[in-house]
Amino acid sequence: MMPEYGLGFWQCKLRYYNQEQVLNVAREYKKRGIPLDVFVIDYYHWPRCGDYRFDEEYFPDPKAMIDELHEMGIETMVSIWPQIDWRSENYEEMKQQGLLVKSNAGVDVQMLFHGNNVFLDATNPRTRKYVWEKVKKNYADLGIRTFWLDEAEPEFSTYEYECYRYAAGPVEEIGNIYPREYSRMFYEGQKENGQEDIVNLVRCAWLGSQKYGALVWSGDIFSTYEDFRKQICAGLHMGLCGIPWWTTDIGGFHGGVTEDPDFQELLVRWFQFGTFCPVMRIHGNRGPREEIINKAGEVREGTGADNEVWSFGEKNYEILTKFIGVREKMRDYTRSLMAEAHEKGTPVMRTMFYEFPEDAACWDISDAYMFGSDILVAPIVRAKATSRTVYLPAGASWTLANTGDVYEGGKATKSRRRSKHCRSSCATENRDIWWERSDKSQSSCLVMGRQQMRIADSCMKKEKEKGKSIPEDRQDPKECFSDVINQSRIRKTDFSLVPHTGRRTEKLTEADGLPPDTAHTILPASA
Repeated sequence: MMPEYGLGFWQCKLRYYNQEQVLNVAREYKKRGIPLDVFVIDYYHWPRCGDYRFDEEYFPDPKAMIDELHEMGIETMVSIWPQIDWRSENYEEMKQQGLLVKSNAGVDVQMLFHGNNVFLDATNPRTRKYVWEKVKKNYADLGIRTFWLDEAEPEFSTYEYECYRYAAGPVEEIGNIYPREYSRMFYEGQKENGQEDIVNLVRCAWLGSQKYGALVWSGDIFSTYEDFRKQICAGLHMGLCGIPWWTTDIGGFHGGVTEDPDFQELLVRWFQFGTFCPVMRIHGNRGPREEIINKAGEVREGTGADNEVWSFGEKNYEILTKFIGVREKMRDYTRSLMAEAHEKGTPVMRTMFYEFPEDAACWDISDAYMFGSDILVAPIVRAKATSRTVYLPAGASWTLANTGDVYEGGKATKSRRRSKHCRSSCATENRDIWWERSDKSQSSCLVMGRQQMRIADSCMKKEKEKGKSIPEDRQDPKECFSDVINQSRIRKTDFSLVPHTGRRTEKLTEADGLPPDTAHTILPASA
């Protein structure tokens, strides 16, 4: 089962390189009142690959750091690499004990990165035991309960598989099993350590990885709209493969410059999408980078520019924090999706045809999806776009949460930019729905789910538990969800959320609040 800290927002970047930086950022989140569930400390917080401990020059008191993060309600995640540097304090022992991947010929350098490296052999039970004992002593015993298992392929510098051999067999025959066994190494160690609900971030997976608490992310993608669009398919395919926990680097990894307005627009779009992913995690190698040199004069891995939600301008800060608020409001709903995934293997991100297999149109949709059974998500994935198409499946009726308006499924509608006095609009565009906010640079496209909205029900339940009376005109779930949007610092025009049940609709007119320059018909599509 996904632990509670997997349901909220995760802060990450390449890279927080010292203890002071980690704590200063975490304290700023706390000061601003922004919910933060997990703080991620990326690679090269260690002296050498394979040391499996904090570098004391940059993290002089990791136990105090982790304790303070816990006091703020934040879990600490640390990166782990399977590389073992020739200079690592553990290299000779691991080599002598046969715990490393073997090279069949040539110089035994399996990856060149900050030195000569070889890989631990995750298919070897003795390796798994040895490495976990190091990790337990230097991380888990300090209070760290979740790990980032990077480089899980593993990333050979030269992919000539006939050159390498695992304990389980030749890499060219059984190589794909490595990431599963890598996840297994940590999962089994955490279980032996008494941990129950386990999630570890991992860069790739194989059949059965979900058994070992694997949260797969899509790797070091570029900060482009093309790569952004691909994330939707990547997440959906992972779910269909039986691995329900998936996430992406919000904003992309390569090429994003913090102060670039075009990148900021992309980041906002990606952040909106990330709110409705199984795990919401911002990450990236932001430019410009800073060089890091240690006391011995050695060049260490550098650090990227700021990547916190306040780093992209005040206007964008308001939007990003609003969506963190939405994620928090959905916590009960998201938890229920994780329970479904745990008990039944049900994807958290679902293709449209998964929920609506009898609607032929849903089989061709690749840029929208269901977040559980109740929320249809349709991100804006084109640069400078201020609107987009969304198809509402037949056999369901859909409620626009910010207005309470109900639309029948199996038809098309369009929302486009209006004057400052007109917040949203609907118009004809084939069989699709477009949603947009009046501020063109910060809109998101999103529709919200079935008539009995669990999010809204949860919202009302919590209000009642607090002893608050709910006015009669706010007891309808869709009305309550409208309040959720506003209470999450989200203006009604930031995005549209819509419930699902039916099919047809009537012609809309200017009297319904549409501007005179838009088409006004919502057309039905085939069932």
